[in-house]
Amino acid sequence: MEALQLAQMLADLNDLQAAQDQSAAKALVSSNKTLNSQDQQNTQPHHQRSATEGATEGHIASPPALSRLTDKYGRRIFSPPLSRTNSATPSSVPGTPRGENVTDSDVDRASTLLSLYEIRAKLKEQDNSSLMKAREKINALAAKQQHQKAVAEQRKAAFAHQRDRSEPPNIRYPGRT
Repeated sequence: MEALQLAQMLADLNDLQAAQDQSAAKALVSSNKTLNSQDQQNTQPHHQRSATEGATEGHIASPPALSRLTDKYGRRIFSPPLSRTNSATPSSVPGTPRGENVTDSDVDRASTLLSLYEIRAKLKEQDNSSLMKAREKINALAAKQQHQKAVAEQRKAAFAHQRDRSEPPNIRYPGRT
């Protein structure tokens, strides 16, 4: 489940990065931070109140994770989280994150992913600029070689023309051998 959420978050971040609007991605992360803190503030008094009511009425209070219909990213949850039948804790599936640390670590992960995407974008820019510089250097070298070749041919032609002028003509007179 966590891998699926991470994959969905990566896909969302890819969409945001493809839009070339880094401020939107940062706004998304900051809005998730504020939503999570507001959600925790809202669920804590409700959970405490329901626990006291449950203690007086003899009912077991339901954990806020089961009563919530959306996950921490605001997406709907279609099935309740898995739990063991003989477990004392409501959600004790191995690898299931719990508590406030989870939301903070998810926000930290998201901000880390954003910074990695920014670094990747910078590296792509540098790669493109270095390719452009290399192409310019190659074109300059090719032009220089063509110029040198043209100069060499001109010198050769000038030398041949000068040699033709400096040699006395081979004149043959009729009757002389």
